Amino acid sequence: MTGTLFPYPRLRAVSSSGAPVSGARLYAYRAGTVDTLAPTYTTASLSAQHSNPNIANAAGEFAAIYLDPAAGYSYRFVCQTPAGVQLWVEDNIPAGATSTDGGTGGGPGGDGSDGLSVAELTIYQRAESAPATPSGGSYNFGTLTLDPPSGWSATVPAGSSPLYVSKAVAAADGPAGTDSILAWSAPVVMAKDGSSVDIVFRRSATQPSTPAASSGTPDGWYTDVDSVPSSADKLWSSVGTRDNASLSWIWQLPIQVEGDAGPAGTDASLYYIKSLSGGAIKNGTGTLTVEAHRLFGGNDVLLSSGAIRLYVGTTLVTEANGYATGSTGYIGVFDSGDISGSVVVSLKDGPSGTTYDTITLVDVEDGTSGGVGSDAVYGWVDASNGLAWVRDSDQTTWSPAASTTQLDCTFVQSGAEVARVAWVITRDSAGLLTGAAGTHTGGDLNGARVSVAELNEGTRVMTVTFAYSFTGDETKVAETVLTSLAGGGTPGAPGDPGTPALYITTTKPSLPIFCYQNGSIPSYAGADGIATVWQGDTDVTATATLSTNASGLVASVNDATNSPNAGQPKGYYRITSLFSNAGYLEISATVDGQTVKTTVAASRVYAGFEIVSALPNTNLFAGRVVFLTNDGKLYRYGPSPGSIGNNWTTYINGADLVANSVTVNAIAAGAVTAAKISVTQLDVLATNAGTITAGVLQSFSGGARLDLNNAR
Repeated sequence: MTGTLFPYPRLRAVSSSGAPVSGARLYAYRAGTVDTLAPTYTTASLSAQHSNPNIANAAGEFAAIYLDPAAGYSYRFVCQTPAGVQLWVEDNIPAGATSTDGGTGGGPGGDGSDGLSVAELTIYQRAESAPATPSGGSYNFGTLTLDPPSGWSATVPAGSSPLYVSKAVAAADGPAGTDSILAWSAPVVMAKDGSSVDIVFRRSATQPSTPAASSGTPDGWYTDVDSVPSSADKLWSSVGTRDNASLSWIWQLPIQVEGDAGPAGTDASLYYIKSLSGGAIKNGTGTLTVEAHRLFGGNDVLLSSGAIRLYVGTTLVTEANGYATGSTGYIGVFDSGDISGSVVVSLKDGPSGTTYDTITLVDVEDGTSGGVGSDAVYGWVDASNGLAWVRDSDQTTWSPAASTTQLDCTFVQSGAEVARVAWVITRDSAGLLTGAAGTHTGGDLNGARVSVAELNEGTRVMTVTFAYSFTGDETKVAETVLTSLAGGGTPGAPGDPGTPALYITTTKPSLPIFCYQNGSIPSYAGADGIATVWQGDTDVTATATLSTNASGLVASVNDATNSPNAGQPKGYYRITSLFSNAGYLEISATVDGQTVKTTVAASRVYAGFEIVSALPNTNLFAGRVVFLTNDGKLYRYGPSPGSIGNNWTTYINGADLVANSVTVNAIAAGAVTAAKISVTQLDVLATNAGTITAGVLQSFSGGARLDLNNAR
């Protein structure tokens, strides 16, 4: 058996306002019941049932619904929102098409007359201010071609100026007509670029004047701090804003963003461990000596007093604590008894204090005895000119004088050298260090086995690590090279930064406001936002003084919490009236004598029917629809039966009505009069006619006749 398709192949759930209801629920019951569910099907084969309820998709649309004509009952359907609020209910829906007399349907009717073609048109123009209302232009329904008015475009034009739109409705009889009388709406802003902010910099001994408006970076100013030429002058910045890329930047009064140079600072100190005999002994033979050093004011000195000394763990490196002869805490001497495979020596401020430097000392065992360090690879670094430079107080003389030192790195295994590489460190006049590959004094050997890594190149403290790797054997050795500058003329630490730039952010820089076609605005809900005042990355709204300047609208901004808008924070702004199609609200903020401004734009968005108190007599076009407040009816401008040309009418063509759409309870009492009825014959009419006071009643053939007028 084949099922029949539900009368509406794609039923859609809509709210009372006509909006689709996502996730709506459609329940199917047996007719006349409230809780007896009845099955519906997904295909004509009736092989799979829908869920009950059937759930609508995001557009409020239900999947196709098939009913079983052999079910022996009709249906009752109930449509609800996802929350269970009833949208509609319909009972006694048959499961299949039926005929009351068993006859066949009538043949198709004749072609109707051409209908009215209607199209909504939109045209575009870019301009810095609202253009005049356009006029002219035409629309051809046959070719679907819009000929826009002069200066306007049927598509969005290129550019960065604000984009304005105007709309009109074209109407013509038939599918190929042309409407050359188009009534365009007043242009409104559809889109525009948001305001841009930029900051430029320059150095000057005194506050520079405010830069003139410019399309790019003002003369003598720079887009970033790193591009500003170095000098002893103060650093200044200016903040610029513009509404879009086609306008000039408007610059603010420059503010100082860097403090004056402070007094000369004290000489910097740097503590480090200096190795006098490398970092490894071999086969338990020999000693290793390290010293605690301090770089200070261009001097490299061996420490001999104070709490900063050499430790292994928390044990001070002294002869009294079991270390080799000559160990004083500032000098550490280590022999095989002090190094069990390896030992880590730290330069610290007390046993548990701050660690300034560490060094690892090892005892390497050659041969194949299988003990600790057996056949191990170890390495060391020799520096041709030492590991530290110091600069005298004349700010010029360096010790050592050479500007380079070469780090020769040698790796040894089983008593033989297995790799040699070199790295050259170069010092510039400011004491900054850079590195590059060099040639080992003893000649390069197996360089591919060694990788070199630099840490902090371009600073005054740089570490170079040499990593050996070959056939599973791996080891590393590192050295740190540094420079120290003497005081007496060395520039001190920078002064405190200047005051950061001041600016305003808004949560809604543009406010579209809904209105009807007659311009009336039903609500200003949502026409608000929050303005926040920033100084750099700090929110200073609480200390700012806020004010407004409006054009084309009425608005307010809270200069304090709850004032003037109760229940809202400081910076809350709200539009309560819009006089024209567009307006703006200028918000100003003042902090410590500095004032900045920002603009919030508002524009009308036209939608819905026009609401009028009298039927319009200008800007008339076929298809125009208005709601007349005097009688609460919708009127359409266009042709109507029995009239010539177009006029306002509430007329609805019979073709617009579906079967059973006009019921008794939809017709007001007395609304249907004899003048409204023009018929020659009523067929199959079963009714209680009540009292008939006049006229003639007769059979279809006239054989039986009752004359009520003459009582015959």
